[in-house]
Order: sequence, then C-alpha cells, then structure tokens
Amino acid sequence: MWPICKHCGRICWSGGVSNATSGGDVMDYSKLSDFEINKRVAICIHPDIKNWNCYDVSGRACFVINEGTPKRVQYGFSFTSDPSDAWPIISANRISVEYDAEHQCDIPVEWVTAYGIDELKVHVVSHQPCEKALRSAMIVFLMMQESANVQDNPSR
Repeated sequence: MWPICKHCGRICWSGGVSNATSGGDVMDYSKLSDFEINKRVAICIHPDIKNWNCYDVSGRACFVINEGTPKRVQYGFSFTSDPSDAWPIISANRISVEYDAEHQCDIPVEWVTAYGIDELKVHVVSHQPCEKALRSAMIVFLMMQESANVQDNPSR
C-alpha cells in the first residue's frame, strides 16, 4: 500500500527521504550538509580522490593532493547548487525532478520532488524547497549508489 502524503493528499512519500521498497536501515542523507553531499557524490563519481584531503569552501567540496608542492592538483565540486556539476549525473542516472504547488489560504506553497528508479527500488526525496532541487537530486543519486552497493555486497 502506498502512503498518502500529509501535505498534498496524494500518493507519495511525505516530507523527506524514502526508499519505497527498502527493507533495512537507510541513511538519511537529508541530514547532511551540502558539503558532505558534494563530497560523497564526488567520491562516487571519482573514487580515485577518496583519500585526498577535502575542504569545505562555501559548501563546495574541494579535493587537494600534494599540498604545498609545485605539482598541486585540485578539484572542486558543487553538485547541490551548480547545474553544470549536477546535470551529467541527473541525466546519466535518469533522475527526475518535478515541481508542484498548491494555493491554500492565499499563500502559494511550492516544492520539488526528485526520484530515481533502479532495478529494485524507487528512491524519492519529496516536498523540498524549490531552491533545493539539485540537492534533492544528489540525495537520490546517493540513495541509488547505496542500493547498488548493497546489491553488490549483500552482507552489508
């Protein structure tokens, strides 16, 4: 049975993060800062930078290797707020972002819902502020990666 949303009265996952067919513990990525989400997404996309030093520069995850040497290499990612960083991931993983609104009591309410479907699960981040569309999509991406890792490692 699909849950009925307490916000809009439709079938959805109200106000948060959900794996529709999840049977176990699922990390609540919505509690992470933009920096932590950017860092985790960057490591998923570029596993070779996992052990590099990573710094929070205004929410942007900046990875640095060989600090203080002439051959310093640096990468910066802001998947939660920069469409040029986020769109390739959204497109490649077929993540959908939908906008919706209600007009009640003379106060318009708008929100965004992001979702992605992999082989076994529907991953949803719903009723987030519209300015958090890319953040919501990146949370869905992390949920999809977590699901894929569990399928590859059932003992997890």
